Amino acid sequence: MSDVMRWRGLRLFLLALGVAAGLWAQTPSDPYFIGFSDEPAMESGGRSLLSLDRGVCRLLGSNDGSKGYPAAAWEAPLGMLLTMVVNHEFDGHGGRAREFHLDPRYEAKFDLSAGTGIQVMPQSNFQVACLALGGTEADSVTALRLQRDLLRPGGAEGATLPALLFAKLDMSLYVGLAPSLNSVKFPDEFSKGNDIVVWLIARQAMRKGSDPVALWNRTLTLDLGDPLLQKNLDAARATAIWNLLDPAVASSVWQYVTEHLGQRHPRVEPRMLDLGGGCALMVGAHGSLGPADVSRYIDLYLRTPLGLMYAYARDLDSSVDRTHGVGLGIHDLALGPRIRVSLSGDQWQEPLALERPARNSQGWNVAGELQALFGTPAPRHLTLGLSLQAGRKSAGFLPGRPIGAGNYLGGGLLVSF
Repeated sequence: MSDVMRWRGLRLFLLALGVAAGLWAQTPSDPYFIGFSDEPAMESGGRSLLSLDRGVCRLLGSNDGSKGYPAAAWEAPLGMLLTMVVNHEFDGHGGRAREFHLDPRYEAKFDLSAGTGIQVMPQSNFQVACLALGGTEADSVTALRLQRDLLRPGGAEGATLPALLFAKLDMSLYVGLAPSLNSVKFPDEFSKGNDIVVWLIARQAMRKGSDPVALWNRTLTLDLGDPLLQKNLDAARATAIWNLLDPAVASSVWQYVTEHLGQRHPRVEPRMLDLGGGCALMVGAHGSLGPADVSRYIDLYLRTPLGLMYAYARDLDSSVDRTHGVGLGIHDLALGPRIRVSLSGDQWQEPLALERPARNSQGWNVAGELQALFGTPAPRHLTLGLSLQAGRKSAGFLPGRPIGAGNYLGGGLLVSF
């Protein structure tokens, strides 16, 4: 059986477990989601894991033995396990490996650490850079999706807030814990496969035209005197700090503590600047690492009675050039009691980079998602639905999307009761 089939089978099992837990709990819930998508499938994979997270948390919260204990006692460790371990490895590193047909393999240890290997050697240093970034990339994509769910009218289930927090922290923690170039730990961390160190050396390998197999096997000779290596690390650290300065996440966490934990409200709807007429405004920030640049985003969210509208501006910093990009979208727009639509568009200028000489082009992406439930949900009555996504993009890196140019399809099964 192929790795893809095994992973899809595992996701089906996780959905069944989440639905069974939700049915047992007998409390209202957003629809469960099990994704199927073109690789890297980071968004759909993360949403599938969040469905498991919600179902198990509802089951534990409804158990008589849990009464008197704060919900964070199970919500926090489960959120950390599903994002920083499972999503990071399977949907992140594994997602990029499956996209490049590198046949990923996984290992897990009793200390809850995990790792991803490949059976087919990479064809380029660019692929190695994408593989190294895949884990934190998947968690960043999951955190952004969940944040938009929280900011829409009605918010989202409070049990998923720890998952948002850990997914948000993943990239910043990895960068923050990466050793300095002058540290004796730097070569050791490269040998151990530290994600950020491997990414830094992969960028250097792209500039030097090094052997990608030697890079992946960590037998490559390091040039720690390369001035761009330090600039790349400094840019990553600035991005990691920017990623943490997010008012939208801070508001969400505050509502989680005061309302979900303090008052046991099942849902969380973050406080936003009230504009009247059912509209509210919020500012956010996030960051991402790319194979040849880093990006810092400033986000603007407008909640309306029908759905969430958002826009962002970003910079793209290759350490030798800086360009900018913009994006906008509509998230979870209600077209009726059972139909919702999301639309998004992205445009950016690829910066000049020594990792990819002579490339300075316009990048773009458009995508849409339709969610439909068939039938009226009622207590203990299963209702099925579909979430269908289609998009088209130019060649190049965009978090959570395929690297190549062309169409991509995805979606998932919705289950409500």
